[in-house]
Amino acid sequence: WHILREHAALLGKAFVDESFNFYGKTLTGTPQQRPRWKRGVGVVESALGEAVGKIYVEKHFPPQAKERMKTLVANLVDNALRYTPAGGTVTARVLRDPFGQVLVLQVEDSGPGIAPAERQRVFEPFYRALGTGVDGTGLGLAVCRKIVEEHGGRISVGVEPGNGARFTITLPPSGKG
Repeated sequence: WHILREHAALLGKAFVDESFNFYGKTLTGTPQQRPRWKRGVGVVESALGEAVGKIYVEKHFPPQAKERMKTLVANLVDNALRYTPAGGTVTARVLRDPFGQVLVLQVEDSGPGIAPAERQRVFEPFYRALGTGVDGTGLGLAVCRKIVEEHGGRISVGVEPGNGARFTITLPPSGKG
């Protein structure tokens, strides 16, 4: 039955309709089947999506860009972990903004936060906020800013002191500005 179900869209109209009646209407409550052309696009996307994605990544993100992105994420997460007290939380998320056509990476922590007056300075090489008691060289966020700018993106920090920090990186989908 699983083989028939997986290939239902390729079979005759009667089978397609019965499959939709059971899986679409009965199980999920979908009132109406998508038009045939949309179902066809879905089949093509599911069959080719990963292959096309791999080609896209190979073309727009060479191995050295991948390594730079790993460094970016590692620096942001390491920084968040250093500033988050025991029992605190660090959250990382990746989103795609379909309207702004950008990829968004956010790393958020529940540490002491960054005062508004210091938010741009934290991206300067060797800058360290005083009184945090956290070890480091002050280079991690400067490296992050350089990597983001190399890829045509922007980096910012927000959230009020005492409520943690949220670093937001926006990148064009092609990895170039």
